[in-house]
Amino acid sequence: MNLVVSLTGVVIGLLAAVGIFAPMRAVGWLRDMRPSTRYYVAVVQRAILGSLFVWAAPSCRTPKIIYGLGLLTLVAAVAILVMGPKRLDALVQWWLDRSATLVAISFAGAAVFACFLVYAGW
Repeated sequence: MNLVVSLTGVVIGLLAAVGIFAPMRAVGWLRDMRPSTRYYVAVVQRAILGSLFVWAAPSCRTPKIIYGLGLLTLVAAVAILVMGPKRLDALVQWWLDRSATLVAISFAGAAVFACFLVYAGW
């Protein structure tokens, strides 16, 4: 199961690389998505990742951290669900209006997270 955590890290890392080297392309992907689609993708993605992390945690190098991340991700799914599509869209629009440098720095944080997931699942 730890292989799934590592593969998740690889996918996040590849998406983060696009965001680092072509931040406006990544922003364009989000801008092109309908707000209702972004909302459901955000909730479902976090619910799946959170469940995956909780389930895979015992077989990882850092089980407590992965388990905690899983719980935190599940809480984020519920929080976004409660937040609703309009508030999530306002938050996403705020982030999309940031400079390319800030967007790239955000994706650099995602890349660091991806590297950790690869390490934890390896």
